[in-house]
Amino acid sequence: MADTLTQEQIDAMLSSVLSGGDTASLDTHEEKEEIKEYDFRTPKKFTKEQIKILERIFENYSRHLSSYITGLLRLYCKVSLASIEEQKYFEFSNALPDYTIMGIVDLGIESNAVLQLSNSLTFTMIDRMLGGRGTYQDTDRDFTEIEINVMRGIVERFTSLMSQAWDGYVDTNPKLESIETNSRVISAADADETMIIVAMEVTVNDS
Repeated sequence: MADTLTQEQIDAMLSSVLSGGDTASLDTHEEKEEIKEYDFRTPKKFTKEQIKILERIFENYSRHLSSYITGLLRLYCKVSLASIEEQKYFEFSNALPDYTIMGIVDLGIESNAVLQLSNSLTFTMIDRMLGGRGTYQDTDRDFTEIEINVMRGIVERFTSLMSQAWDGYVDTNPKLESIETNSRVISAADADETMIIVAMEVTVNDS
């Protein structure tokens, strides 16, 4: 029902205008509704509170990874949480290079995870573990059996550290199910399934 003004309110408004007064104090019972945008094609699956909890978990995980990689490579290493966002699985998969180290992890809580390492970090680790200085050249190629075996132990350790990061929130028992290197043939989830993508930045200081 539309709001109406009484004769007294009209007279008061006219008097205020003629006298140069402020008409903002008149109560016309107008209410402004706050409108929020919502995309029905890609609805959010996780709440802000859940995202904040995940931020704390993976900030804790990054500290565990920093200590482990620093000791492994004997170089100062810092791992930091870069971002957490929702994505469809096909968006994540399409952004991957053709060849990359991917660990398929069973979290033990009726959920799976894909642990994907950038090729620059992977080849730095491989070269360092095989006695080099951590340098690399060609990263746009498939991995040899020796390289996969070197990385398998590292990814298994990355997997085990997840349980410490989740401790206090959810009891997990993460296990590495397999190591994959061809991102075009792997199917860890349905293409349209919504996933949480956690991006972590690794800085290795060789000075």
